[in-house]
Amino acid sequence: MSDEYFLIDTDGGIDDLFALTYAFYERIKDIKAITTTSGNVSSLQAAYNIGYLIQYINKSKEKISIPVYSGAHNSITPFSSKRAFEIHGSDGFGNIIGKCKNAEFAATFEEENAVTVIAKNAKYYSNNLTIITLGPLTNIAIAYLLDPESLRNIKRIVAMGGVLYAKGNYNGFAEFNIGYDPAAFYIILKSGIPLELITLDITKKCPFNSEDFFYDNSTNIFYKAVKFYSKKSNTVYLHDPLAVYVAFEGNNCVKKLNINIELTGEYTKGCIFEDIFSNYSVLYHYEVPYNNFKEKIIKSIRHFIVC
Repeated sequence: MSDEYFLIDTDGGIDDLFALTYAFYERIKDIKAITTTSGNVSSLQAAYNIGYLIQYINKSKEKISIPVYSGAHNSITPFSSKRAFEIHGSDGFGNIIGKCKNAEFAATFEEENAVTVIAKNAKYYSNNLTIITLGPLTNIAIAYLLDPESLRNIKRIVAMGGVLYAKGNYNGFAEFNIGYDPAAFYIILKSGIPLELITLDITKKCPFNSEDFFYDNSTNIFYKAVKFYSKKSNTVYLHDPLAVYVAFEGNNCVKKLNINIELTGEYTKGCIFEDIFSNYSVLYHYEVPYNNFKEKIIKSIRHFIVC
């Protein structure tokens, strides 16, 4: 058995698909499943987007076969329905993929629900399993409530989520993944599962230029998507790939923080903050080897561009 296996939970946006492409390039044999949750788009659309990505990659020299499971259709937190269509497009990938149709989904994807798959993998791989979350923690929280013992025995969760010192991108204070379902984050925060956070504080230190992904042909979906993502500026922040990079590569620039979360409030719901009286601790990544990270992401994307 390998020292570490991975399950990646995602809400299928542009930076999610960049993160998955990097994951396929670096550790495809160690990824046991991809699960999708509601967030940037619906969990069904997210799974559809990943299927599209895998089909795109399989047109090149690589052949990827990995199960994709759709999960939670709604957040645990009531009334969290704010999508990210302006940032990611109505389909989650710059309006390149198109909307998922139920018939197409049913004919293509696994029937088993993502939540049960997460619990089964946690039980089977135990402390050899790292869960990487690129969206709201809804699936993981429900899996924990379903089988707390198995989830507590995994190696760790590496989550892209939260912001402590910078401006949020959900309601001004919260980051989207946590702001969309703060109750799910709270469940995991107090669960005792080792939790590492890749926040906007660090992802905002790692800019890309949209031209980093330019390759002059009409089938380059990555360049089209990143141009949509970056809007009028060429500068783009790919938040989710950094979580995958840290999970794979490790990182020494971390510190243990006791934090808490605001669960109510029109403008502060989902805001996380340092709390010296809190019993809930996380590993907070405050710096990463930016040049190495950027080089690896660009290399992985260029590798899979279909010519």
